[in-house]
Order: sequence, then C-alpha cells, then structure tokens
Amino acid sequence: MKKNSLTTAIIAGVAGVAGLVSVAGAVNLNPDGLGQVLLYPYYTVNGGNSTHISVVNTTNQVKAVKVRFLEALNSAEVLDFNLYLSPYDVWGAEIQADGTTGAKLHLTDTSCTVPTITSGQPFLDYEFTAHSPDALKAVGMPRVRQGHVEVIEMGVVVDPFLRAAATHIAGVPADCGELVAAWSGGGQWLVDPNDGVETPRGGLFGSAVIVSGEWGRTLSYNADAIDGFFTVAGDTLHRTPGDVLPALSDANNGGGIATARVFSNGSLYEIDYASGVADAVSAVLTSRYIYNEYFLNPALGASSEWVVTFPTKRLHVFKNLATFRAPFIPPFGTTGSCHAYGVKYWDREERTTTTGLVPSPPPPTVGFGLCYEANVVAFGQSLSATTATKILSATPAFGAVGLTPFAFNEGWARMEFDDPNNAGYQYWLPAPAGGDQALVGQPVTGFWASELVNTDVGGGVRQNYGVIHKHRVSRDCRVATGLARGAAAGTGAISAPAAIPEATVACPSL
Repeated sequence: MKKNSLTTAIIAGVAGVAGLVSVAGAVNLNPDGLGQVLLYPYYTVNGGNSTHISVVNTTNQVKAVKVRFLEALNSAEVLDFNLYLSPYDVWGAEIQADGTTGAKLHLTDTSCTVPTITSGQPFLDYEFTAHSPDALKAVGMPRVRQGHVEVIEMGVVVDPFLRAAATHIAGVPADCGELVAAWSGGGQWLVDPNDGVETPRGGLFGSAVIVSGEWGRTLSYNADAIDGFFTVAGDTLHRTPGDVLPALSDANNGGGIATARVFSNGSLYEIDYASGVADAVSAVLTSRYIYNEYFLNPALGASSEWVVTFPTKRLHVFKNLATFRAPFIPPFGTTGSCHAYGVKYWDREERTTTTGLVPSPPPPTVGFGLCYEANVVAFGQSLSATTATKILSATPAFGAVGLTPFAFNEGWARMEFDDPNNAGYQYWLPAPAGGDQALVGQPVTGFWASELVNTDVGGGVRQNYGVIHKHRVSRDCRVATGLARGAAAGTGAISAPAAIPEATVACPSL
C-alpha cells in the first residue's frame, strides 16, 4: 500500500519531467473529461429515439482508436471497427432504428475506418450465439437496439506515409485506402501492428445525444473519460480490425501492473492490480452508492428514469462463465447476473418513508435488483413484461425495471450497490495479490433522464423538456486482507466470496 503522498510529490518535483511522467502513469477517471478511454453509458433507438455519438481528438496527433458498440443485456458486441482520427478531428455517427427489430449506423463523417464503414451499416448479432445463454439467443436482433459504447485509443500513428493518408485536407482524409491496404495482403500493419505506431497519449473526449423527433426532445451527456489506461513505453494496443481486443482488461502501466488511482471524498488511493484483467478499470468506477434526483409531478407530465450501467461486468461474468470475478457474483445465466441492491429516497424537505418500493416485473432477487449490464430504472412506473418506459422506451426484456409507489413527487434517491438482505458488504472488488485494499460496491456509471410535458400550449401543440444529470457517487475502501474471493468448486458450483464485516477499518489514504 502506498501511504505517503508528500514523499511522492517531493520526488516528482526533484526528478523533474521524468518523475512527473512516472507518477502520472496510472489508470484514473479524469474529472476534466479527457482520456484514452471513453465510456458512453447508454444508446437507444427504441420508441422513435436515435442516438448521436461523437469522438473528439484534441491533439495534433493521428489517433488509432477502437470503437465498440455493445448491447444492453450481457454486452455482446454488435459492431466494432478501427477509427483513424486526423489531428483536431471530430468523428460523429448516429445510431438509428433499422426496421422494427434492428439498428444501424448513419454516417456523414469522412474520417477513415477499417474496415470501411459506410452509412447504413447494420448492427450485427454474430456474438449472440457464441456468448449468450439459450434464453437470450432466442431474443435475437432486438437486443441490438439498446446498449452502451466504449472507445479505446490504441496508439498514435507516426509513420509519415500513413499519418499523411489519415490527415484531412479541406475536410477529407488524403487516402483512407492506404490504411485499408496496411491491413491487407502483405501490408505493414498486418505484418506488425506496431509498425509506425507509438504508445497512446490520451486527449480524447466524447458526448452523446439521444434524440426523439416525435417528441421534439434531446437528452445529451458527456462520455466518462479514463486516462492513464495504457502507458507502456514502446508498445501499443493497435489490433487487427475485427479483433475483440483491445478491451477494458488491457490496462497496463508497465511491468505487468495496472495502477488504479481512485479519488474518494478527499482521499486518494493507489492500488496495483495485475494487467490483463478488468480490475484497474473496475476500481476507478467502483462506487458503494450513486445519488441523483427524481421528479414525478403528474400536473407537469413529469417522468424520471435512471440509467445504471456496469461497463466492466461482462469481463467478470460474461458468456456463461463457470467461474466469476467479484464484485459480480452469479455467473451470467438465463436471467442475467442478478444482484440485490438497496434503494432509499427522500423528498426535497429531507422527509423519507419506511414504505418499501416494489420493482416490476419483480427480478429474481429478494427486493430490488438488476440483472443486466445497461439497465433503465423507471421511477413511479409499473411495468409489465412488455411495457416500455416513458422516456427511453426500454422494456423489461432489455433491462428495464419499474419502481413504485413513491410517496413524494420530487426529491432525491440513493442506490446502494450492496445486498441489504445480508450482513456486511457482499459486493466488493478484491484487493490485489499481496495487497489489502478492497473497494466496496460495484463498477457503475450512468445518469438521470428527466422529462416534462406541457400540453397547455394550445391548438394541439405540446412542449417537451428533457435533461440529463450524471450520477453522483460515493466510494468506500476497506482493509480486507485474506478474505475468500470466490472460485469454481466441483463441476461449475460457485462459492461466493466472504462478506466484508461492517466493522472493517477504512483504508488509509495517500
């Protein structure tokens, strides 16, 4: 455990630039919004919605970037490709409905992609057969209509010829065909993906807008930015187009270590995990609580829905794994990987109630729970198996849960990523080998989507007002050396990790 931030700062100051670079080489959730990895918690084409996403390169470098679209249930890939961003470039695309069951990518952008992605590219279900329980295989193409997005910088293109080919001239890349050729036949990248490519350097940001033409509504949010993801000098994450890599498990700060830098309520923790697993990225996203508001005033046609997305969950329990990696405990089965959570709410005058909220349809957990990887929690809405939520038009078959009844029309709520039905902290990211810092909760992101409807405009005209607010979070680090972490036993049987006792001491911060 690293304990002395003053010593670190002094060393960095004495060492100069080289020292600063070494200290900065750690995976972190950058509050300034720039990074090597961008996470977009939700896209949807349901209910007449479409979703526009953008990726912005703030640097003078040509960036090699993996763009990956993942469906909501167990994050099977529905489309991915390599994107080559020109200096100071913006890449944009809109996810649209493709008939009544699919989704497609609408493009007006000219930035180079490999393979070449043209407007109207449909989302694909190739991973569904190999990586889904039988019950989900039967769901089929409608799964692609909602999910989340991840963007990972693979490296900086420095080969003069290929850099020039990707660079825009009067708004158009010089020659995208040269990038395709580099991955074809005896092309240099097919032979060596690192040829003419250097270590990722960050500087990306992104945003998304969920648009409803029917309702005249836009809901916009900024992508989460993870920086310091891959800082191995002389190496890159540049991979063959169509490869499932790089993934969020590829964080590496050198020496086979990925150091997570976690800032929590004025405290700072640095935890060294082994590279090649999801733990470092999971650590910077792990929260014990998320907080946000709700507004349900029926006189204003108000609706509130929370998106709750677990970006690394598939790397812990993906594709029918016979084992699992905490903090997600049940392997992904026919109803997903379900966890019970606690939800408490207050009005705007700090009043609360002991009346419990009832989820609908009831999840296969005791009380409130979520089973999938990109979930929509509809406040004050009672959902049947096929009912769509009012704003994002999600159905329970694709990750929606209704919560009723609410005693107040407006206020705030807290969701705890722990099982309120059992003692201690049930869900936690284990300490790394040789360490003792365990993070309580689960890796999560998302936002509150709110809408008001004014039908009193006259002449059959209505006005719709939509807004998104990112969740606020609270983190909790505990000293938890030697606790069982969960492993396969016998023929697929699972032993759950031991709970952290509530009396366990908090981690000392740097």
